[in-house]
Amino acid sequence: MTMNIQDGGAAFPGFTYNLHDDGTEQVSDHTFRSPGMSLRDWLAGMAMQGVLSNEMTIAALVQYYGGNAQKLWESIGKDSYSLADAMLYARRPPPPENKP
Repeated sequence: MTMNIQDGGAAFPGFTYNLHDDGTEQVSDHTFRSPGMSLRDWLAGMAMQGVLSNEMTIAALVQYYGGNAQKLWESIGKDSYSLADAMLYARRPPPPENKP
């Protein structure tokens, strides 16, 4: 199954004051704020936090990758985004029903 996942929008949306083309918004004469991370990034971070909080999982991954830290961290990062994509996919609205 191929999933077409969007980023889910802003993780912590707020009011938009004066949105600029670069994604920043002007709140007052001297204050700007950026849109921040996407919901996909936040979900991936939460998934990664869960993986890293389990000593048995880390030990198994270290053994699996033979102590190759670079491959271990790349795997955890990619898998975290895969979990985030699955969560975004699961929260999609159901397709409309075909009524006769």
